[in-house]
Amino acid sequence: MKFCPKCGYFVNSNTNSCPKCGYITKKIVPQGSRTKTGVVIASIVVLILGIFLLTPQDDENSQLVVSNSSMQTQDIQNLPKSHEEFVQFALNLVNDDRKKHGVLPVSLGNNSAAQNHANDMLQTKYFSHWNSDGVKPYVTYTFFGGRGGVAENIAYTFSKCPTFNCIPSVFDPYNEIETLQYGMMYDDAASNWGHRDVIIDPNNTQVNFGIAFDNENFYFVQHFETNIIEWTKIELLITELKMVGKLPDEFSIAQIGIFSDANPKPLSGKTLNEESPYNQNFYDQGKLVGMILEPPQTNSYYEECDVQKISFTDELGNMECIYYEIYNNHSNLSNYIDIFVDVSYWLELDGVHTLNVVLSNEQNESVVATSITLEYLQ
Repeated sequence: MKFCPKCGYFVNSNTNSCPKCGYITKKIVPQGSRTKTGVVIASIVVLILGIFLLTPQDDENSQLVVSNSSMQTQDIQNLPKSHEEFVQFALNLVNDDRKKHGVLPVSLGNNSAAQNHANDMLQTKYFSHWNSDGVKPYVTYTFFGGRGGVAENIAYTFSKCPTFNCIPSVFDPYNEIETLQYGMMYDDAASNWGHRDVIIDPNNTQVNFGIAFDNENFYFVQHFETNIIEWTKIELLITELKMVGKLPDEFSIAQIGIFSDANPKPLSGKTLNEESPYNQNFYDQGKLVGMILEPPQTNSYYEECDVQKISFTDELGNMECIYYEIYNNHSNLSNYIDIFVDVSYWLELDGVHTLNVVLSNEQNESVVATSITLEYLQ
């Protein structure tokens, strides 16, 4: 069995033309190599997926799937090549899948972090949720102006064939986008259906796409945004954080946490592909290092484990003693917040620090509505 280098369709080894697109093929002698997932690959197009997870313990082994889209193959040279058309096609697929699962459509966002990540993976030749600057998606999302919650899906296809046998423009972008979207939606069991759950999350409001490819690699990035807080101001005034906005109806602030990640550092493609944690097909939100709490009720106080620190039990049952600050809401309007809080403690620590605003509704359903990295606020 071999694969058509033009459309990726399975071709009998004894035939010299593709029954699907008619391309004249040459007999390929498979030269197998074994990947870390134990799947033998030889002169084939392979799809790989990555997913955002809040906790590493929820992750299963990443999935490696031979891709063969059901989309009717067209003459690649006659296909429109506009990036905007690729993005619109991807948006339509996402909203079709959301509609099938009874959730509202998302609109196209204007944050360029997803495209920046796709470009960086193509240029540096790696596949990871970290980028070559050594930061996670929510950091670059903040840098490019993002103020909501964000979750990243990444997927890519590579064409592994002898250089002399590779066909220029072997990738049909529409076919690749459709195949990768289908894999994340309907062939995602190895990732605990994490990609699918991100795509059909009813709290998502926008999505941004990153699409980058050459003759050998096709990268596809999705950044789903949760912009349900109508922010009018988020700014860092030296060490004071000012946050003003309107909460969605029936939601209130459940938690404001500060999470720490290591300092950014340049990473090579080899490091990103081969070393942990960069080569894991998930990322977490960093280490919880602080909380910003509402004032305690009258005649009550927060029990401290140390000066200006409270006890916190993580999901593994480990007890942590973490720093906290109190915020005061200066707005008297219903569902509005006007918060001014000192974040100097965390800014003086090593690493980068991301503030997550978690909302909850009357059904006790929680959603990360804002994720901003303090050191990257513009």
